[in-house]
Amino acid sequence: MVIRIASVDRRYNWKVLSFDPTPSPIIVESVLEIRQVHATNCIELWSKVPNPFLTAILPVTERLGVELADISFNASPASLGEIACTVLLKKVRAALRLSLSSVTFLAENPNWEDAPKLLEVFNEFAGRIWGVAGHLPKAQECSLAFHIAPGSYDFGGTTQGFVRGDVVGSGDFFGLTRHRADSSLTIDKSMKYQNGAFVRLQRTFAGEVPFPQIAIALFDDEKEALRLLGINEVPR
Repeated sequence: MVIRIASVDRRYNWKVLSFDPTPSPIIVESVLEIRQVHATNCIELWSKVPNPFLTAILPVTERLGVELADISFNASPASLGEIACTVLLKKVRAALRLSLSSVTFLAENPNWEDAPKLLEVFNEFAGRIWGVAGHLPKAQECSLAFHIAPGSYDFGGTTQGFVRGDVVGSGDFFGLTRHRADSSLTIDKSMKYQNGAFVRLQRTFAGEVPFPQIAIALFDDEKEALRLLGINEVPR
């Protein structure tokens, strides 16, 4: 329930501006992941002491207040492919994962309004890391996943339009997966939020595509997924 009120005079007499008894859906527990893949593995660079990648990003981590407790390595990697270093970036609710084959940028509950600040941090890290590697990534694998608490929305009814009822029969919720050459869109029932939905968006980009262009494409994908669920605006 949403009630909007405003003061109409200095004695604080209040006037009801609007009354909305219908709770709106909200996006919860969203995770953004951008994985930049090395053109070649970096075993030789990783074996150097000190690690040149960690040395390169040190000025940025210090500025963001990263402490030693925020940096961890895989405890017992079973193979070289599992060797990785994770750096928590608490000030921007994000993380950085370095491995021999890729660099992954993660953000928890990203807010599109704050995207420029977050992408600026990611870009600074990427510039330093790829400067050490001596090449740009060969590809970027990106995903945005989130749950939607429905409020008063009936996702079960909306998703009936995804299928032919005479073929699949009745159901409480109907999922959708759409694949294209460089992207996929998946809508499914949320297993965490009652009557909610779960959305996963995936895209691949060439290595030279900048972060802002990636963010714009994912934002457009998010809006499209929400429209398919009957939501015309991105819930704040």
